[in-house]
Amino acid sequence: MWSVAIKAAVVDDHDLTRIAVEEILSRASDINFVGSFTGVGTLLESAQEVDVLLLGDGLSQTNALAALARLSEERPEMRVIVLGRQWTEAGIRAALECGAVGVMDRDELLHDLLAVGVRRVYARQQFLSPAVATVALAHNNTPDAPTLTERELEVVQLMRDGATPKAIAVALRIQPRTVYRKQERLREKLGVQTNEQIVLEAVKRGLI
Repeated sequence: MWSVAIKAAVVDDHDLTRIAVEEILSRASDINFVGSFTGVGTLLESAQEVDVLLLGDGLSQTNALAALARLSEERPEMRVIVLGRQWTEAGIRAALECGAVGVMDRDELLHDLLAVGVRRVYARQQFLSPAVATVALAHNNTPDAPTLTERELEVVQLMRDGATPKAIAVALRIQPRTVYRKQERLREKLGVQTNEQIVLEAVKRGLI
């Protein structure tokens, strides 16, 4: 199906989780498993190119969310799936707000779901595993509703003021490529096609 293999990796502090993820993904002909890491810092130091990252929730939620935020800043082109358990609606929303594109429950049948999730997220489609989606829907407040992160709000506000991507990068002290990635994610979240429509839709929804 895919002309180019998807580069996937895992970050988790549990040996068994890393081994299981590698075993499952290595069986998929369209996925190239490129690395197993015990921490986000180790991954970033490796400079390994990764399309989709499975991020385990072995750390506390606060540290896991901080890791997501760091990845969003330093590797904006990387799509992240958080792999955890005992999800709550608030936890799911927090993960998505911090940059995750997918959320999965590690207690589900990962042999059937893991590769599917990687493919969906690689195609820039939000992926919630069945157990996670059930929790989100039970609260009648699905993560599909656009919720912008603090940094995304800053980008939209600067766009509203007429700032160019280069000017936004300077103002926020980030790389221009990070700005482009943020704008791409904003278009996806708001369901629009152009950068001009981002501001209009954000205003319409009362987000800024």
